[in-house]
Amino acid sequence: LPVGINFDCANPVMVGYDPIAILRAVADRVWHVHVSDRKVGDYAHQVLGEGDVPLEAIFRELAGRQFHGVLSLEDGQGPSLHLLESQCVWKTGKDKVMKGHGGRWLT
Repeated sequence: LPVGINFDCANPVMVGYDPIAILRAVADRVWHVHVSDRKVGDYAHQVLGEGDVPLEAIFRELAGRQFHGVLSLEDGQGPSLHLLESQCVWKTGKDKVMKGHGGRWLT
């Protein structure tokens, strides 16, 4: 059986690494994306959009690779859900799974 990767957006940032570079290195094997936000050097999770994780760039990278896997949130705080909903749209069946902010990532 093939093995996929759970890409965590915030862990690289927490330890001072570039999450975009890591994502690009493993993108063909990513099945799941753990969407969370942190400050550089800080273990505590932030509300999405308030940390140092380049979430828009990560979503753009995923969209450019036509990612159709699963996204999950670290927390369920209202502001976090609002940010994610403004970046992505979920659909069922064979419809596109992700639509970028303003319709500019995936059409």
